Amino acid sequence: MTCPYCAEPIQDAAVFCKHCRRDVPASGLTPSLARSVSKPSLGARLWWTCLAGCICMFGVLKLADASGHPVRVSLPSFRLPRTMVIPDQNALEIPALGYKTWTWTAAPSQTTCTVAGHILVLAGGNKDVGVLVMPADDLSNWAKGRPAKAYFESGNTAAVTLHTTTIVPGTYVLVVSNVFSLVTAKIVQTEGVKVSCT
Repeated sequence: MTCPYCAEPIQDAAVFCKHCRRDVPASGLTPSLARSVSKPSLGARLWWTCLAGCICMFGVLKLADASGHPVRVSLPSFRLPRTMVIPDQNALEIPALGYKTWTWTAAPSQTTCTVAGHILVLAGGNKDVGVLVMPADDLSNWAKGRPAKAYFESGNTAAVTLHTTTIVPGTYVLVVSNVFSLVTAKIVQTEGVKVSCT
């Protein structure tokens, strides 16, 4: 073998050149190639580290199954909450015998929906409204005075702090009601009302 630095003959197994006193790359490789072999790039090291971690994780999970059946690894899903924000309103009018609704859908992948916020009556008659959270299918029954299922029902009140949860997939409505008032409209303020589904 020839030293790549001084071109003097050296033994094939030599790691040090006795002529120029420099370290000789393994197997007579050129110095630039030897450097790339001995020190892999950062990307290559990260790739190999990730691969080794996956192999170790799989090995540990395989050993944990004493029955010999293959282990199915399901990683947790990290879904961001879906949020519907009802814009704050300082003078929302609910007419006599009327109501206002906001609708949202709880998807099968995000069934738990929390309704929160504050509703305050500012003016009109006794300054009271009814606030309900119910499935959309029950809204028509409720509007016609028939029995309807509600997850939340405030009764007639001047202020409501909402914090209720639905856990079944489907379409829901938030209702601010003035159906009990025959002639007087109500002026309502909404603050921080939102629906967040996870």
